[in-house]
Amino acid sequence: MLESHLDHDIGRLLAEWAEPHPVRLGLIRRPGRHADLTGELPRRTLLIARVDPGHQWLRTETLADPRELLDLDPTQLLADDANTPPHGAGSPLLAVCTNAKRDQCCAVRGRDLAHQLDAAHPGRVWETSHLGGHRFSPTLVSLPSGYLYGGPDAGSLSTDACRGRSTLTPPAQAAELAALRHLGYEHPEPLTVSASDASTWTVEDPATNTQLTVSVSTTTVDEPRPESCLKPAQSWERMTAHVDP
Repeated sequence: MLESHLDHDIGRLLAEWAEPHPVRLGLIRRPGRHADLTGELPRRTLLIARVDPGHQWLRTETLADPRELLDLDPTQLLADDANTPPHGAGSPLLAVCTNAKRDQCCAVRGRDLAHQLDAAHPGRVWETSHLGGHRFSPTLVSLPSGYLYGGPDAGSLSTDACRGRSTLTPPAQAAELAALRHLGYEHPEPLTVSASDASTWTVEDPATNTQLTVSVSTTTVDEPRPESCLKPAQSWERMTAHVDP
């Protein structure tokens, strides 16, 4: 927020506004020329996505000025609304990270991916600020499922390109992805994931009434690699998931 084209005071106030709440703020824009370069002063789009299981939905509102956000109650924004229908799984919104200040690869590869996706899914694609996981650039998140994708095949939205569901911890993400691959899902669908113990997860597929046990282990790899562009290489951790049907 403080490194954007927003007024610095507005960015600071928005960060303070969101900090006590279970929300993540991001700045979005449509693919194409930046409004600052075109001289246009469009109204702002507020996209609200709730991604936790059982409460997934999307809402959009239009603002004349970002300061209007400061008059809104984050708790009410995130509350389930009977007037907000569940968002169709077949038409997710796709937010592609194009933030060059965290990683130049995100801007170069992300912008290209955003344009490709926009051509294939017009009206459903946004460029966004930092999503995390930029070492996998280009990266994107599908809303409201919360699934994150990364790497050269990120635009396929396939299970193999998926980095996990944002509402799960990293080990639970690894367990769900291993189960999805085991069950033959070409594209990820939310499964029920629960911890059996520190390294074992029970994964259930409600669609097929299948229950799997997945063991997840973490090892440190002493083959240094950079986390992102221009950062020094360092050792990293690898998660391995084993499915026991």
